[in-house]
Amino acid sequence: MYQLLQQHQHQFSLLIFLFRFIKEILILQELLQVILILKIQKKRFTLIEVVIVIVILVTLASIATPMYLNYVSNANIGAAKSQVKLLADALTGYKTDNKDFPSEESGLQALVENVDDLETWKGPYLQGSLPKDPWGNPYIYRMDEDGFIEILSYGADGEEGGEGDAADISSKD
Repeated sequence: MYQLLQQHQHQFSLLIFLFRFIKEILILQELLQVILILKIQKKRFTLIEVVIVIVILVTLASIATPMYLNYVSNANIGAAKSQVKLLADALTGYKTDNKDFPSEESGLQALVENVDDLETWKGPYLQGSLPKDPWGNPYIYRMDEDGFIEILSYGADGEEGGEGDAADISSKD
């Protein structure tokens, strides 16, 4: 259940944003209904009433847009962390069967196909194909000389280093 929640964190964040945005729209709708009730005696809106409604709409949009972008950014970071953990778990399964992690040359592809023609390979260790990070870039697989592995996403900018949503996400974090 936890993995399912982690995999769909992006969608849940968007739903929360949409619920909040709908709440703002409902408040605006109530305000417009009050204006309409006041205008029943008159058959037209004055220019100042139209301007007030436009100002309210622009204000709501200026509040909602940064909130939406923040939710998307946080959801992408959360999805990347979940996928890095999923890949690390799959590599643990690979190591259990084959007594070692795949080489850097074989990389993460060894999780979905037997690239080294190992007799002990019992994969695929991931369903489907290798995932890309939320920004559309492939995950980076590294192994140091001591045999420790690291899975990386370079974040939104696709380059090493960075801050915020451009920060690197590592299995060592």
